[in-house]
Amino acid sequence: MAVSFERIERVIERRACSRRQIYVDIGRGLLTPPIRRGKLALFVTHEMDEIIRAEIAGKSEDERRVLVRQLLERRTQGQQAAVA
Repeated sequence: MAVSFERIERVIERRACSRRQIYVDIGRGLLTPPIRRGKLALFVTHEMDEIIRAEIAGKSEDERRVLVRQLLERRTQGQQAAVA
């Protein structure tokens, strides 16, 4: 699967919130943190898609935290598979 990334400005636009709110939500476990590439903070597009769908579906914060944990586990599994 090809992975695409988006910069924080695009995430702000898609979620209709502030930069500060993005980082508050990351701290609360409601959003996956960006991947750092030098000075750039890049968000994984398919992760943002899933999180936004959960928000639209009215999932509770606890349900969204579970989703974020699952997405982060997938990141780790993908890294391990690439190394193996």
